Amino acid sequence: MEAKRNQQFALIALFLSFLIAARGSAGDDDYHNHPKLFVFGDSYADTGNDARLLSESWMTPYGHSWPHKPDGRWSDGFVLTDYIAKYLGLRTPVAFRSWKNHGPKKLKYGMNFAYGGTGVFDTDAPYPNMTMQINFFEQLVRKGVYTSQDLENSAAYVSLVGNDFGYYISQHGVDPSGIMDYADVVIAQLAHNAKRIHKIGVKQVLVTGLPPIGCLPRSIENNTCNGMYNFLADDYYNIVWNTTVNQMNLNESRIRATDYTPYIYLDLYNPLYNIVTGITSPPSGKPLDNPMEACCTGVTDDYYCASVATNGTKMYTLCENPETKLFWDRSHPSHRGWSEVIYLLRETLSQLQIPHKK
Repeated sequence: MEAKRNQQFALIALFLSFLIAARGSAGDDDYHNHPKLFVFGDSYADTGNDARLLSESWMTPYGHSWPHKPDGRWSDGFVLTDYIAKYLGLRTPVAFRSWKNHGPKKLKYGMNFAYGGTGVFDTDAPYPNMTMQINFFEQLVRKGVYTSQDLENSAAYVSLVGNDFGYYISQHGVDPSGIMDYADVVIAQLAHNAKRIHKIGVKQVLVTGLPPIGCLPRSIENNTCNGMYNFLADDYYNIVWNTTVNQMNLNESRIRATDYTPYIYLDLYNPLYNIVTGITSPPSGKPLDNPMEACCTGVTDDYYCASVATNGTKMYTLCENPETKLFWDRSHPSHRGWSEVIYLLRETLSQLQIPHKK
């Protein structure tokens, strides 16, 4: 299985090299001078890389609120990538799987290499892990699709929200000490990945902590968050990862003096946790209908949002108004949910120093 997967990725890389050679450099001054966002990670960042025939993100009712049809996003509308790009005054970067269909006018905003369901290591999702995603990016840089000038004017958003741990638990069970040991391994690899992206030439790398995985609708029991999962996320993983990011910045400052922060920790835990538990009211001032409850769910635990029986019967239920829900499905915030979260992340995002440009 592993050999077959590596062979598939090698064929993708080979095809990519031929495609780039035929295409050549864009040769557009605005293309190279324009600020760019490069994206890596999982479903909190993916804007259409998962396979159309395999992924629920390409099935109804995903995309219900925007663009009113499925488009590969794990939401009823925007995901965090879209909101970060919007904050920076950029259009959403094109998805890697379709980049060859776009000219310089679209490529000038950067590219999204994230695949839903993936982690820093292989999971049960049949898509490239983060190392492979960075390999694809590096190959584009080596072939001149993006130059050092592009990267100096760029930032990266790196999303890692728990698929590695879900896969670990499916293989080894719920063993807190084993999970924490594994968390250290995940953090070490994530740190390596972030440093690699920066070394390739990206000026600033925005890296997420874990969200409150115990407060996702899939983890809620009796209207209560799963304390053990939240302990893993915030009392262990996020503390160690945030400390690691600070150390990476300190080490970088010893190598060279800069007027910017190379690695920026993005706290997803507190904004979501505080809204879910009622500690914080939604910044928009608009009420939410039971923030622990997803808008789109399977009719039973055997089904999920977008499930359809062989006879065509819908095996999911949809809330009356997704605009009132913090979560779209049992794992992912809604278009509305992300709009509330991004407001609470503005102070962190203000550390990104790439020029804002339409």
